[in-house]
Amino acid sequence: MAGIPYFTIVPCCPDLGEAITPYFNIPDAVANYEGIWVYNGPTAVVNGILFTSGFCYDIEYQGTTLAFYPQTPTPATYTDAEKQCTFPGCAECNSLAPNAFEVYNCCDSANVITLNLDAEFTTDGVYSYDGLTPFTIGDFIFEPGSCYSISFVGNSVTTAGPDFKDFTYEGPDCVNSPNCPSCSVTEQYLAFTSCCDENTILYFRPNSLSSYTNGVYEYLGAPVNGLENTCYSLTLYDVGIAPINDIAEYAALPEAPAFIENVTFDTKSNTNTNCADYILECPSCKKKCYTLYNCDGTYFNTTANMSAYVGTFVSVSNPSGPIAGTWFVIPNNGNCNNAVEDITVSPTPPAPCDCRCFEITGQISSLLYINCDGEVIKDATQTKFCSLVYPFVTGTPGQYQVIEGLDCVDGECPTICYKLTNCETGEIINTLTDLSSYYNLNQVVTLLNNDGCWQIDINDPEECECPINVTVLTYFSDCPTCLGITAYKLTGCDQTLPIIYTTSDLSLYVGKTIEFNCGCYTVELINYQPPTDIPVVPDYSFDNCSICTSIIYKLIDCLNPNNVIYTTTDLSGYSGAIIKIENCDSCFTITETREPGNIENIAVVEQYRTCDACTENYVCVCSRIKNYDTVEHVYDYIDCNSVERQITLQPGESSGKLCLFVWLTTYTTDNIEYFGECSETVKFQWDCPKNYPIRKVKPGYKTPVCSTDKYEKITCKASEILYKQVMTLRYGISNCCPEEDDKWLIKKELIDLQALVDPNYVCKPSSCGCPVPDCGCTASKTCNS
Repeated sequence: MAGIPYFTIVPCCPDLGEAITPYFNIPDAVANYEGIWVYNGPTAVVNGILFTSGFCYDIEYQGTTLAFYPQTPTPATYTDAEKQCTFPGCAECNSLAPNAFEVYNCCDSANVITLNLDAEFTTDGVYSYDGLTPFTIGDFIFEPGSCYSISFVGNSVTTAGPDFKDFTYEGPDCVNSPNCPSCSVTEQYLAFTSCCDENTILYFRPNSLSSYTNGVYEYLGAPVNGLENTCYSLTLYDVGIAPINDIAEYAALPEAPAFIENVTFDTKSNTNTNCADYILECPSCKKKCYTLYNCDGTYFNTTANMSAYVGTFVSVSNPSGPIAGTWFVIPNNGNCNNAVEDITVSPTPPAPCDCRCFEITGQISSLLYINCDGEVIKDATQTKFCSLVYPFVTGTPGQYQVIEGLDCVDGECPTICYKLTNCETGEIINTLTDLSSYYNLNQVVTLLNNDGCWQIDINDPEECECPINVTVLTYFSDCPTCLGITAYKLTGCDQTLPIIYTTSDLSLYVGKTIEFNCGCYTVELINYQPPTDIPVVPDYSFDNCSICTSIIYKLIDCLNPNNVIYTTTDLSGYSGAIIKIENCDSCFTITETREPGNIENIAVVEQYRTCDACTENYVCVCSRIKNYDTVEHVYDYIDCNSVERQITLQPGESSGKLCLFVWLTTYTTDNIEYFGECSETVKFQWDCPKNYPIRKVKPGYKTPVCSTDKYEKITCKASEILYKQVMTLRYGISNCCPEEDDKWLIKKELIDLQALVDPNYVCKPSSCGCPVPDCGCTASKTCNS
């Protein structure tokens, strides 16, 4: 059996990269493909090497093999350059052009433009344009909010596009980008049905430079996106007809090859779509093809009849002898490149491959693997899975990583105990939460509800004590990077304001709202590197957005400037007025302020032109203050003639009773008493009311509140219970009937409390720091309890 030639390829210019795996296949190559060659084909990245026209590559023949290796672009387009990288036909290494990308709007795939974009576009896919204004290049427009497919097409000099910072990655293609806007449906797509297999239907977007009609055509071009060199029945359908139901699915279709008669297509009919009418004019259909996969991921195709072995492991031989390895057989309905025929199967089946756990990080284009049940799975969205063979992955080199783990258990990746160690404190916690993606990359993480930064290790299952569930918030390359970043994210209360990032110290404002540059922003602490850093000095600080975005009014007591109220209640109709508010006798002036005081809701009950007009109805009260501090204090107050006065009290000294409107100065160590309203005996002379002490229990055999019989009954019951408690504690004599003890003790306490109520005291309730203190005026009765 003849093998497949394979080669090593090294670019003459180091900037063109180096091979990720050592070997390559060159389609239709022979052993004499060896030496220095100038490449003149289309730009492509294969196995870590950039192939671009005009540059030279050192190619060395290595022999033949049954295994498949990464293929260089087809067809082979190398020219002998006389064995030296210095050959004049080789492009100079420093002449490599900048990165070029093909771009089209997901809603207008026919309008494609090639641009030089920033090197940060390392992932092909769909990006939304976030610029503030449209960006126009000729007739191509980047509209804010629209989505664009961006893919690397090599290195060439063309027009520069927008900055990378104006884009946000949305998904791998226009179909799988849910945040992108929907598109209007006005396009048609192509359906190529294979004349060899009516179940093989390929869908394409029309090439923008070509026109197509329904009919039967033989494809002559290079195999691409499933198209092979055979005949197809071609039909055009409007987008919206299944299976291409909307413009997003249409945009995700590959573009059909350009229609060039006798170059890419040979027309058999441009009116009739029935393949059966052109059997003699079309190439004969291919033999059934099978692909054999080894446990380590190598594979080869064969046209030998393997139908009896599909979905099983086999040992195979060729005329030269056994082919090493255990091989899994699946049918191949795609390209059957380099297929071999002379394969025989050993009658003794081998032991199957171990089903292992694999994990993929980064961006990939396609994924094929064989699950533990022998089913072939093609799903590029999988990130962790079990496979009998090393998975087959395509994507941009360097942008993804395949990590092999432990053997699977019952078709599932095994549960691993992870040990998390705090970078600062050394605290250790165990978890069964899957942290493999962070562990495999040796990353340090932060966790929800667990402060600090945490290193990840795998713990011995026997030492996995008290595992807890954890949620990863962010990740870093190491502990110093994780611990060293303190930054803040400012989100505007008004959604039109841009998000601001800063490293300015806003630790005092975390969780609050600040006013900055005439805008209100909530402050959030972040521990990752901010994308931008704008210096921020807060103008004011508030508890929330509602207060920050409101007009704040400051109400100052006409007589006591220390009595201040802040409110967001709309007082615009009281500009310049003096007001009284509900549940308060004070008079207040009104000013607008940005001071973030304690906000209260108020209701205006009266308004006046001046403070004098408002305060003339103030109540003159009798009050006494005592200094319980250890130092001397000075007290200011407004007397009942509206005159501000001052007294000085030594430690422990009392002011005596004074008639006044309000105390202007008080201290937390003071004791203030009020004795009712003062009376004006002579004009401008005020006297305190006469108050005499009242005995709570009057002389004679009378009891407070209750009747004498009931008072004696409650008191006697309580006394007997207390006596029995003493006997129990002193002599151990138990009470045989304790069921109602608590009831009678409570009754006794209630009547004793009621005895303290002065039935002759007159109480006037008030609030908000006004002259008369707040108190309750209703004495509850207890005799009927």
